Amino acid sequence: MTLVWIDPEIAGYVDGPGGRTWFRQNGQRQSRPAIVGISGGPGMSHHYLMPLTAFSDRHPVVLYDQLDTGNSDRPGDKSKWSVEDFVGEIERVRTSLNLEALILACLL
Repeated sequence: MTLVWIDPEIAGYVDGPGGRTWFRQNGQRQSRPAIVGISGGPGMSHHYLMPLTAFSDRHPVVLYDQLDTGNSDRPGDKSKWSVEDFVGEIERVRTSLNLEALILACLL
């Protein structure tokens, strides 16, 4: 079996305290909860979560990089590596994409 990564339908940055958080979205079905892939970071980008895009025919699939990883800004401020800040990043991405309900997926 060959896996083919699907290009994002939407990609961009969300501004927040400490810098910009990069995200990508596949799938537009707003009637279903979005699957949001959470990396096992800090330090890990969205790349290993790409298999989640296989669900984009049924749910919007959102992958993002936490600050200091992947395509996001790298301010180097480890004081921002807190649960509160990580939840804030997810909330800013959710709000910017107008997503109501989320299914959080964490693959460690």
